Amino acid sequence: MPPPTPSDDRAQARWQRDLTQLWPVTKGSLAEVRKPCTRPNCPACRDGRRHKVFLFCYREEGRSRCAYVPAGAVALVRQAIANGRQLERRLVTEGRALIAAQRRTDQKAPHGDWRKCWPPTVPAAGSR
Repeated sequence: MPPPTPSDDRAQARWQRDLTQLWPVTKGSLAEVRKPCTRPNCPACRDGRRHKVFLFCYREEGRSRCAYVPAGAVALVRQAIANGRQLERRLVTEGRALIAAQRRTDQKAPHGDWRKCWPPTVPAAGSR
């Protein structure tokens, strides 16, 4: 990998500055559900209205998880989810820019066309 250039340093500094503006950040979703309570004669539960509860749903180690969100934290979690989605879009944009820059660098290089090496050859089993 070639050493970083001054423009890489500026891009990294800009990235770090932009990243700090995306705090708090999380990945997941917020669901509003209605749940019954444990009180035996609750009018809301008796009438079928139930109680509004917010759940933060996310994936961890390949499994879906949900966590109760206190009513006072709902706005904060919504902002964190929006920031997380913005961060994901930014990561995709940066990845595409990285590949485009690498292609421009490769086109300037004297070595051959990558398509001549495609598909990659796989050594036969047992040979090294």
